[in-house]
Amino acid sequence: MSTSTRAGSAAPSIALNFDSIAAARAIVPRLAAISERSEQLRRLDDEAASLLRGSGLARVITPRAFAGLEMSPSAHIRACAEVAHGCAAASWVLMVCVAHDYVIGRFPEACQKEVYEGDADNLIAGALAPQGTLERTPEGWRLNGRWQFGSGCDHSPWLLMGARVANPEAGGYLTYHVVVRQSDMEIDDTWRTLGMRGTGSKDLVARNVLVPDHRAVPTYPTFIGQSPHATAPTYRLPVFAGLPCMLSGSVLGMAEAGLEAFIGHTKSRRDVTGASKSANANMQQRVAESSAEIAAARRLLESACDRFDVAWRR
Repeated sequence: MSTSTRAGSAAPSIALNFDSIAAARAIVPRLAAISERSEQLRRLDDEAASLLRGSGLARVITPRAFAGLEMSPSAHIRACAEVAHGCAAASWVLMVCVAHDYVIGRFPEACQKEVYEGDADNLIAGALAPQGTLERTPEGWRLNGRWQFGSGCDHSPWLLMGARVANPEAGGYLTYHVVVRQSDMEIDDTWRTLGMRGTGSKDLVARNVLVPDHRAVPTYPTFIGQSPHATAPTYRLPVFAGLPCMLSGSVLGMAEAGLEAFIGHTKSRRDVTGASKSANANMQQRVAESSAEIAAARRLLESACDRFDVAWRR
């Protein structure tokens, strides 16, 4: 497919052929069955990663020029909420990696071609916070530093990194985001936690990694939707609005799944007198409060998704 197809007005009708919610629900039972394996591995299980890729969910926001769907962020947000009902770690990794597609779609075409050509289902990990440094060189940029929380990095051939510019007078901006090969970075296995072990959110380390110009963009104009490389509606939407909502999708799904699990377990529990826990008025009140809070969160997020859809179609 030629790159010129990205700018056309047909994007919404083509994207609507894919139902991200149905695709997510289709893999939830299997994700639930293998979720514990990810916890034990302290990274996403290989089969779980394959399910995310094979479902089509990993290409929801990938550029159409490289066989992606270029859908509204709402498709990703809603899918992450559904996936969390099967595996919190899988939802989190999906959320992070496809959120990075939302950013890479604003990079020069040469970068996108390297990342996506031949594999639109790439899971792109990384760390957006500018924890490292960039220095201008005749060859491009030199990247150094250590970043925390590289969720999904074990399954990602490419990484998206944020960095402070060591000599901003040379770059013109204080921070940049860059795309680097995972093989050029070091993965430091620091992820030894009690919760969310399956996300594999290890430290990422760069030691004088060369980044060519086509894989580096200034953060501010890129994140507010003013990148000169963003020709499709998806990539003209603000990153600063999209990322919090994407994160909220996973968290909402985890809360819904947690409430469902609590209610299910409580039905069979008994207190010290032998009475049913589920019949306890205080217990019912707490469940009702939690249900109302989660329902309110769902309505707020759905409203945000609807707004994304309106802006995406303009």
